[in-house]
Amino acid sequence: MNLRRYITRTLIVFFLSAVGFSALANPITAAAGDACYNQPNNANCNGDNPQTSGCSADAYTVANATVYIKDDISGANDGKVELRYSPHCGTNWSRVTSLLTYGGGGGSGLCPSTPGLRAKVVRQDGLNYMYTLCQANIPNGTIIFSAMVYAPTVCAYAYGAMDPNGPIISNQTRCF
Repeated sequence: MNLRRYITRTLIVFFLSAVGFSALANPITAAAGDACYNQPNNANCNGDNPQTSGCSADAYTVANATVYIKDDISGANDGKVELRYSPHCGTNWSRVTSLLTYGGGGGSGLCPSTPGLRAKVVRQDGLNYMYTLCQANIPNGTIIFSAMVYAPTVCAYAYGAMDPNGPIISNQTRCF
């Protein structure tokens, strides 16, 4: 009985060790074939997706680079704009989060017939990428992000906009 238990435990430990070491030796990531992640530069990174490239893995929100999109009437924080940075890739992008649920009405500028949420990143030289989400209802906590700009040594800023109750409201970070 003890021998059977010993053999079973030994086989389990062996199996888990083999699987664990295999996973460490051959990690499966979205970045495996991404040019930006493997060789960061202007040509490989500008316009790339931070999620699918793998660049978001080590990303952080740049210090003091979070601003809020405030409702012009109530002064409430309706959205949040962050400038994200990946040290590995040397890239920045904008991440915008809706802090309220809105929808049902027609658009007022961001989208022709639905409410919208927009994220845009702008590099110091003017290169920019923008993503706009247009849909009938935008739930609280919805997060969108722009494509990336390669900016390891130049500043970039993040811009966010939304149109929850009519006119477009927006804000942007400083250039970092």
